[in-house]
Amino acid sequence: MPVPVARPLRVIALLSLSAVLSLSACGGDDGSATSTEQASAPGDATAFKDCLLSGSVDRGIYEEVKRPAPAVTALADELGADFFEAAKADDGIAFFYVFEDDGAAQDAVPQVEDVIGQLAAALSASGAKAASQLGTPVVTADGPVALGLLPFDSAKESELSEEASADVTSCLAEIQ
Repeated sequence: MPVPVARPLRVIALLSLSAVLSLSACGGDDGSATSTEQASAPGDATAFKDCLLSGSVDRGIYEEVKRPAPAVTALADELGADFFEAAKADDGIAFFYVFEDDGAAQDAVPQVEDVIGQLAAALSASGAKAASQLGTPVVTADGPVALGLLPFDSAKESELSEEASADVTSCLAEIQ
């Protein structure tokens, strides 16, 4: 049976497309520090990020997106949250907004939904074949984390949501 090459290529295509859309929309990287470097609560946010990216969580393996779309990082700055974006294998992209308290994360859900919805719409409108298979964006709050998800495939929506939510819960428990 041949190895499915389309999935890794789809991930690369979507990440590349996201970078192109980001650069064209905002004029490229200005060289400023990322919002995770401007952390308002560096200990908790850093420990949370380290937990997710360490591979010690039971369900997911995440790889940090080095150049997230400017719209998602600008939202973090506006909301006063620490932010990082990570790809979860070929399932989708996870957007993590870490706040100092649970209420702030819950209050941010509508704004995060809006920005991720706009990003998904821009990707879909780009006409890229892989973008036509995007699932529906999902945003939830778990404790001080607002979690946004952009599934690469509608068939992976529930799996991505279930696994990423469990990973957030596990890491929050681990760092407390």
